[in-house]
Amino acid sequence: MRYDEYVKEAVRYYGELEEENNELYKKYVARLDLPARPRIGDSISAKAATEYSEMLTSDLGIGFDAVIAGDSIVYSRSRHLLRETYNDDANTGMLENRIFKSSENKLAAFINANSRKTFLISVGKNEESALSVLFLKNEAPIQILVDVQDGGRLELSELFASATDDAYVSTTMHEIKAGERSHANISIINDEGYNANAVSLSKGICGAGAEMRINYAYSGSAVTKARNGFYASGDGASVRVSEAVYGVKNQVFDISTYISNSSRFSKAKLDSGAVLDEASRCIMKGFAKVEKFTKGAESNITERGVLLSEDAKIDALPDMSIDYSDEVKATHSAASSPIDRELIFYLQSRGIEESEARKLFIRAFIDRYLEGINDKAFREAASQMLGSKLYTREPCYTSGIMF
Repeated sequence: MRYDEYVKEAVRYYGELEEENNELYKKYVARLDLPARPRIGDSISAKAATEYSEMLTSDLGIGFDAVIAGDSIVYSRSRHLLRETYNDDANTGMLENRIFKSSENKLAAFINANSRKTFLISVGKNEESALSVLFLKNEAPIQILVDVQDGGRLELSELFASATDDAYVSTTMHEIKAGERSHANISIINDEGYNANAVSLSKGICGAGAEMRINYAYSGSAVTKARNGFYASGDGASVRVSEAVYGVKNQVFDISTYISNSSRFSKAKLDSGAVLDEASRCIMKGFAKVEKFTKGAESNITERGVLLSEDAKIDALPDMSIDYSDEVKATHSAASSPIDRELIFYLQSRGIEESEARKLFIRAFIDRYLEGINDKAFREAASQMLGSKLYTREPCYTSGIMF
C-alpha cells in the first residue's frame, strides 16, 4: 500500500469510530487531513537513532533503556522485558488474547491489518520492572501490548519524537492489562514534529486490588487525536489518568478519555489540564461510566484550561453516566480562564517581575498534571519539554534537531 493510500485509510477508519459520531461530541471533532506532501523518508540507522538518544539524554538528563525507530528495536538493554514479534507469529500468547477486537473497533482493525510488528512488555507475577523507551519517526502503525501479571509492578516511560520535518501520520495503539494486586505506572509524552498528525488509541483493564496510573503529556504535532479507555474492572481496582496539554501556533488537540467503574469499591479518576497560546485549540472529552452493582465506587472528572491568548480556545466537555446511584460517589467539573491576575499581583508584590510570575504560574499548572510520573528524571524532562514553549513558542521540543 502506498503511503498516501495508507493515510487515507487511516483517516477513514478513524472517522468510523463510534465516538466520532456521538451526538454529544460529534461537532467537537478535530478533522484529520492528508498531509500536503506525505512520504516515507529514509529509514533511521541504529547509529543515528543511538546518537539522537544520547543527545536527548545529555539535554534532558534522562536515559533510555530502548530506542525504537520506525517499527524496529535498534537498541535495547532490556530484551527480557521488551520484545518485538511479527504479527503472524501464532506462537506468541499475548497476541491471542487481545483487548481490542477488530470486529468491534474500526481503527484497531486498521492497525491490526497494517502493522508489521507488535512490541510486547511483560512483567511476571510479583516481579518489579522499570523501562524507558524512545520512539523515533513513527510512520508505520505501532502496537504496544503491556501485561503486568498478578502482584507485579511496572514503571514504563515512553517518549514519541519525530526528529524530522516530513509530513506524515503517526498511528499508535496501546493495550494495557494490570492483574490482581498489580501496579502499573505508565507515562507517555507526545513530541512529534509540527508537520505530523498523531493518532493514538489506548485501552487499559485493571484487575481486583490493582492500581493503574496513566500520565499523558501532549506537546507536539499539528493535530493530535487520542481515544483512550480505562476500566476499573476488579473489586477495589483503582484507575487514575492525568493529561497535560500545551499548545502554541495553531496546534489542535482532540482528546477523548473514557473511564469506567464496573466493580465494587473501585476508583476511577481523570484529571485534564491544558495551557493554550496563540491560535491553538484543545477539545477535552472526558466521560465516566459507573456500572450497576458497584457499591462503594468513586468516579471523578476534572478539566481545567488556561488561555494565554484571545485566539486560543478550549472545549471542556466532561460527562457521566451513572447506572448505580446507591452508595457511590461521582463528580465532574470543568473551568477555563486567563491567568489569575490576583495571583500575578501577589507574586509581583514579592519582587518577581510580571513576565517571570506568569511563567511560574504556567509551569506550576503544568507540573500539577505531571505529578503522577514516578520516575523523577522523566517527570522533570516532561516538565522541561512542555515548559520550553514559554520561551521558544515552538510546537515541539525537538524542533530543529533532525536527521
